[in-house]
Amino acid sequence: MIIILEGPDGAGKTTLAHELRDRHGFAYHHEGPPPEGNLLEHYGAILDSFRGRNAVIDRLAYGERVYGPILRGQESRFTHGDWVIFQRLMRAVGAIQLTYMPPYNECKAAWKQKMALRQELFEDAETLRRVYREFANIVESDVSFRLTIRVGADELLNALDEGVFIKPTKVLPPGFVGSPSAKFLFVGEKGSHENSPTRDLAFFGTSGCSGYLTYCLHQAGFEEQEIAFINAARWDNQVVSWPELDWKVIALGNKARMECQLRDLEFYFLPHPQYWRRFHNSQTDEYVTRLARVRNS
Repeated sequence: MIIILEGPDGAGKTTLAHELRDRHGFAYHHEGPPPEGNLLEHYGAILDSFRGRNAVIDRLAYGERVYGPILRGQESRFTHGDWVIFQRLMRAVGAIQLTYMPPYNECKAAWKQKMALRQELFEDAETLRRVYREFANIVESDVSFRLTIRVGADELLNALDEGVFIKPTKVLPPGFVGSPSAKFLFVGEKGSHENSPTRDLAFFGTSGCSGYLTYCLHQAGFEEQEIAFINAARWDNQVVSWPELDWKVIALGNKARMECQLRDLEFYFLPHPQYWRRFHNSQTDEYVTRLARVRNS
């Protein structure tokens, strides 16, 4: 299991993460301010590196959606569209996001202590209040925060010791993106950006053919919990390992069709979204209709 800890400054996330590391042998990663470049790829590469392991990550993608506007006075560089794709990877690797929200006064007291040691990002209480309020608003409005903890750290750790939250989860093999309980598996070709740290994650993006496919899938009525993605080959053409599947397989493009034939799978065939987007962009409705037929067949 991978636990992503989010929450306001002073909540005690780092202390909690260290306890998980020390008590349960979790791998530990602390994420600082975001780097330049594509944040979806950056955060995705970090999360994927822990696939199949017990790990605790002290802040990751969602923190940028809070701190970007508050600390930098600009829109978050990690958009809602990025979050949709990132959640596909969370499902594939068995990650949960745990939002730690102790009472505000507890956060403020801990923040003051750390501020005196110059261990905080900002030095005014009003910013802390805004950060706390924003996390509280997100927790209330965004169902993707699957677990919100408002109890003390000791109580939480005792619950973790008893296995309340740490449960075995199904993890998809490397390269897969999407839900382990999917009904439909979409097979692409292979990664197209050699220098991307997530080049072997299938359709892991919001632009180009990945963004086009996501749009068409949603228009065709597919739900995120019922879809998964894999490429026919890795960037270096290594064979991709697939589990035994009870999914409807949709081959997108000729390379995917060939791979499905070699595996002796029953499958549906559709043109690759990059081909359709390039040569039939005015016929997007037709592509959506074809996807909907597969879903309803």
